[in-house]
Amino acid sequence: MNSHSGCFVYRILHSIAVRSIQSTDDEFKAGRSFKTGDLASVDLVVEASNGEGPFLRLSDGSGWIFEQKPGNDTRSAEPAVVETGCWCFYVDNFPAGMALRNNPMDQLQDHKQGIPLHQEILLPMEKVYCDRRVRGLAGQHFYRVQGRPYASWVFDKRIRSDKTVVIMMQPESQIRVGLFAFETIRKIAIRSKPDVGDDTKTSWSVKEGEIIVCDIVRESPHPYGNGPFLRLTDGSGWLFVNKYGDAMMREVQVEQGEWTCKVRNLGSSVLLRKQPTYRKGKAFEDSFQPNHVFQCDRRVPASRISSASFFRVKGTRGWIFDYNKDGTKILDLLSGGPSIKVCENLPTDPAWSVLDVRILAAAIPAIHEIDHNFHSRVISFSDPDGGRTNVYYTTRTVGTALNHPNQGKTQLFRRNCTKEDLAEILRNPRVHTGRGYYRLSKRQKVQSSGDEIDVEDDLRDRLTEADDKISKLMDRKKELCKLIGVHQARRAKRNAQMKARQKQHNSRLRLEQKRRQALAQEALERAELTCNVCGKEFGSTHARNDHFAAVHRTYNCDVCGKFFKNLNAMNQHKNAVGHW
Repeated sequence: MNSHSGCFVYRILHSIAVRSIQSTDDEFKAGRSFKTGDLASVDLVVEASNGEGPFLRLSDGSGWIFEQKPGNDTRSAEPAVVETGCWCFYVDNFPAGMALRNNPMDQLQDHKQGIPLHQEILLPMEKVYCDRRVRGLAGQHFYRVQGRPYASWVFDKRIRSDKTVVIMMQPESQIRVGLFAFETIRKIAIRSKPDVGDDTKTSWSVKEGEIIVCDIVRESPHPYGNGPFLRLTDGSGWLFVNKYGDAMMREVQVEQGEWTCKVRNLGSSVLLRKQPTYRKGKAFEDSFQPNHVFQCDRRVPASRISSASFFRVKGTRGWIFDYNKDGTKILDLLSGGPSIKVCENLPTDPAWSVLDVRILAAAIPAIHEIDHNFHSRVISFSDPDGGRTNVYYTTRTVGTALNHPNQGKTQLFRRNCTKEDLAEILRNPRVHTGRGYYRLSKRQKVQSSGDEIDVEDDLRDRLTEADDKISKLMDRKKELCKLIGVHQARRAKRNAQMKARQKQHNSRLRLEQKRRQALAQEALERAELTCNVCGKEFGSTHARNDHFAAVHRTYNCDVCGKFFKNLNAMNQHKNAVGHW
């Protein structure tokens, strides 16, 4: 019985029930099934000797399926093409995020009868690395998340029944992470998610000329002239640089360095701000007393409407200004200065264009283009030896997939390549290792019958060596997964901190809304008890009406138009002059 382990994906051709063991009998059904068109993640393929199967073990541990029943000409499943590579994405589905799938499927399966469900929610803007890709029938791509102890799948877009597309993940090239500063050109309301629509507005806004800092710059996946979208570092929401082609904000410079500052003795403390602004509503509870000395690591220079520079206090998220609104100096700069003067969200080297890559490839007749994925920003080429070269042109990363004569299929990547590096790799994909591969000559391939024993011994020795290498590689894989987990845990901690900030901000927002509603209700009640002529307030509407009738109501004669203070006086006038 032959078996093959690895990462396989099978496309379901006809509905099939999962079995608890390697069998096609209905009595071993496990209470779960796949529908026609579904994709199943498989980690072991077993070729049965009795004509059944092959049997496919599901990678989530829930059971087995099979390609074909004995005596049945109709296949139940067929292998799908699985690409190997290295892809990096940021989850983009706001505000829900995305749940990991046990199989490359859009919908979440209903796991019953103790079947394990490794469901984990990836939050929006959470980074994820993938190492396998398979294409769905609707045109979306499913990716296997790298470094997980179980098979976990995500997908790039959701195609609804009305043909609308929901972007689930954005490629790494569309997201920039760091510290970025932008100045508002016109007043703009903060949004609850990366969207320019009025339905996502919050009650907070940024005035013209104010500066904000953000930790993520997200390009818009839609060609409507909106974005990039900016996630504010204080968790209050999102802003955008352009709205339908009109500029709303502009980027300003961020200086990186070391500054030692001292608060001047002006008789009061200075509050740290969550953003480089004077607003006290954006202040932390922490404050610096007069003569306090502290270190800063970032500086945002003065805006168009202010002469003050803002410094970020080292080890915190708080900002402090050197001059007050009226021009009073708040800080004394004791020492230090900028070490790096850059806009942190600008790449140090320009990205390649599609045309740049194709011009270089056109000079090498031995290769030809086989694929261009616009969303992943990758162009793929193949060579006569069956090798594949993937060029990620926005990040200048080049990956090669080759058939190594000893190691089998291998993948190698080189990052931050120059155009000269790219041309050299396209000419010789094996330049990654610095040594070429060779093919066995006919003389080496031919073995005499007298050497058969030696050949078998040699093969068995090689098998033993291979087992040792596999054991070492498995240990190395565990070590790498552990090291990768450190970075994942660090990102998870940052995401949790941002979620806590957003929760705190939303709580403040709800309290502010309740306060405004209470004030509006109080104003409405006071208006009902106030005379609209003289403004005098009363304890009840009855007292207000009596006051109005006694003081402000007037009566006039229908004939001569003369005014009287009360009805009795008007009747006396009518009786006297006969104006009835």
